Amino acid sequence: MENLTKYASVRRWLSNFPDRPNTKRNYLVWLSRFTEWSEKNPDNLIVEAKKGPSKMHDLLKTFYNYLLEEGFSSNTAVLAYQTLRSFCRWNEVNLGRTPRGFKGRVEYGSSYVLSQEDVARMVGVCKSLRDKALIAFLAQSGQRCGVVTALRLRHVRYGLERGDYPLIVDVPPILRNVKGVNVNKLGDAYRFALGRDAIILLREMLEERKRWGEPLDDESWLFRSYASVRSGNSKPVRASRKEKGGPLTTAAIREIVYRVASEAGIQRKASEKRYEVYPHSFRRYWNMRMQEAGLSEDLRDFMLGHRLPYSGAYSKWYPEAIKREWVSKKVERYIGIFNFG
Repeated sequence: MENLTKYASVRRWLSNFPDRPNTKRNYLVWLSRFTEWSEKNPDNLIVEAKKGPSKMHDLLKTFYNYLLEEGFSSNTAVLAYQTLRSFCRWNEVNLGRTPRGFKGRVEYGSSYVLSQEDVARMVGVCKSLRDKALIAFLAQSGQRCGVVTALRLRHVRYGLERGDYPLIVDVPPILRNVKGVNVNKLGDAYRFALGRDAIILLREMLEERKRWGEPLDDESWLFRSYASVRSGNSKPVRASRKEKGGPLTTAAIREIVYRVASEAGIQRKASEKRYEVYPHSFRRYWNMRMQEAGLSEDLRDFMLGHRLPYSGAYSKWYPEAIKREWVSKKVERYIGIFNFG
């Protein structure tokens, strides 16, 4: 792939996403495909687009249809199209309206919804307290993998020490992972709650780490990895349990969820390349269980870190309000792992 960042139009575009390395990488992939397909470099594309925006828009629509003909899903084709619109927009080119038919549709996604029994079986087959706590945390919080990888002990310590129930976790607008990337997708502060089983397993996991001699402090990663890469050795090796560990990565979380679901006997293929149970499955599970419990859509969106109307000005949901809803709706019946129903 050509180094597209040598072009001024690309640098101008990417400068708008300083805290989104994954976004930049994905954007460059689609811009590279488009420049190879159109046989034009990015700067020349912008020059031509400014002279004739409608012609450039026609070219983008042709590329969209080309991707569909090549077998890409409509979701992927729309992603590519919107990426190229972003490239034009940030270079002061207005392409006009998006055609109404250019809507991505899930073609290969899983329709499987986890049950409380499934989650209980997954926790039951875990061979380590860390993995048990991780599965319980995903199921009872509904959080994205990226957020889980960036949480530190300080985010839960005071609540655990006070014996809070449910345990309220505050996610700040800027939550950086080990690479310094902000994993709070929308950049708005929000908070979520954890049920009794996740609290119990978190406490047991942290006690175990203390017994093993790990020096825990507020900056310790909540979910640590037991693998590390040594200098001069590309393959990860087993990290000492007495060392301060690095965080679990999103890839490691995906692997743990896949393995545990397989061992629990609930893992199946959704398509040739996709499986039914993966980390994002827990967000769907959490939302449906909370909906069943009767929590409002506004509160569910707030705790999931979704965009709220009016930028959340009227939906702050302070801890005491969340606790009242949690208790009054008897949420534990719907989200419990060891005892439910």
